Amino acid sequence: MDLNKSLQRINAIGNAVERTVIKVRDMEVGKIYEIEKIKAISTQYGRGIVCEIAGNASIFLPQRMVKEMEENVIDQLNNLRMGVVLNGFLKNDTPKVELITIG
Repeated sequence: MDLNKSLQRINAIGNAVERTVIKVRDMEVGKIYEIEKIKAISTQYGRGIVCEIAGNASIFLPQRMVKEMEENVIDQLNNLRMGVVLNGFLKNDTPKVELITIG
């Protein structure tokens, strides 16, 4: 992460700017959203995985992916340059989401 991105992130936190949540269905098909950090959180619906992406936004991964991601996997992914991409929808309207390595 370059210095300007780091400063923007620090200043957004300092100014109490909340991250915008992008719903998976609202993602642009085929666009790679660069992940700054992946973290597990507890929600009213149970465990969730949030991808903090560039531009002060977050994407919650679908539960079918969350079930496969233990803490050690999250730690490993955070050591890589990662992205999340929407590859379209299945016939039953289920979004096809994929985590990918970048570069």
